[in-house]
Amino acid sequence: MSRRILCQGLGSNFDPDYQAILNYATANAIPKPSYAQQIAQNQLVLDLKAFGLWTKFDVLRIFMNDVGKAFGYINWKTPSANYMTESLSGSIVFSSNSHIAKNSPADSIQLNNNYVPSTDANNYLLNDACVGYFNKTATNNTVTNSGVIMGADNGLTQTNPATWLYDSNFGCRVWINKTGAASLFGNTYRHVTAASNTHINIGLISGSARLFKDETQLTSVALTPDGLTSQDIVFLKGKEYNRELELLYIGAYLSTTDQANLKTAIDDYKATFL
Repeated sequence: MSRRILCQGLGSNFDPDYQAILNYATANAIPKPSYAQQIAQNQLVLDLKAFGLWTKFDVLRIFMNDVGKAFGYINWKTPSANYMTESLSGSIVFSSNSHIAKNSPADSIQLNNNYVPSTDANNYLLNDACVGYFNKTATNNTVTNSGVIMGADNGLTQTNPATWLYDSNFGCRVWINKTGAASLFGNTYRHVTAASNTHINIGLISGSARLFKDETQLTSVALTPDGLTSQDIVFLKGKEYNRELELLYIGAYLSTTDQANLKTAIDDYKATFL
C-alpha cells in the first residue's frame, strides 16, 4: 500500500534534508534531476522518515535518477561526506531512471563508499549493523573472489574487520565487524546475488550475522564482533559486471519489517517515473 501520507515539497518547501542534497549538487557542479523528479525524491525522503528508516542510515545512495551517476554517488544521508568514487581501471555505466553497472567483465573498477565504520559510523554499530542493496538485473554466477560487498582487498586471508559477502565458490562467507576467519552462511547461499529484481541485506544483531533476500531472512550464523569495520566498504569488487545496482545503504540493523517498508518507499518512488 502506498505510503503517500505526507505533503510533497515544492521548491523552497522541500524537506531540509533533501534540500541539502540539492545544495551539495549545486555547490559541486553536479547536474540535478528534473524538477518533477526532485518532487518525487523529496517525497521519498519524507516516506523514509515516516517509516522511521531515515535515522537508521549512515549511507544511502539512490542511483535511479534522470540526470546521471554523479548525482547518484551523493550520500543522501550526509551529502557533505562519503561521496562515492571509482577506483582501478574500467568504467561504470549509467542507465537513466534505472541503475548503474560495471561496463565489462574485463573492468577491475570498483565503487568506493569512502565510508570506514571505525571512523565514520554513527548508526552502524558494533553489534547492530547492516549493508544492503537492490539489484535490477543480475545474471550468471560470480567468479572466485568476487565480493559483491567488500571491506578489504585481501579476501580470505584478511586480518582487518570487514563486511564481505563472498558469493562464489566454496560457500557464502561473511565478515561484519570481525577479524580472522570468515563466518559461513553456507554453500546453499553462495549464488544468492545472481537474481534479478532482488534486495540483498547482510545484518548483524545480538551476536548473529543474518542473510536476507527480498525482505526474508534466509539463514543466520553466530558471529561475535570484535571491532568496527576498519576499511572502506566497496561494491562491485571483482568481476561483478552483471550486477545492476539501483541503490545501496549502510547503517543500523534493519528488521524484516524495516526492509519491507524500505521496499514500499522505493517502489512508490519508482512508480513516479517507470
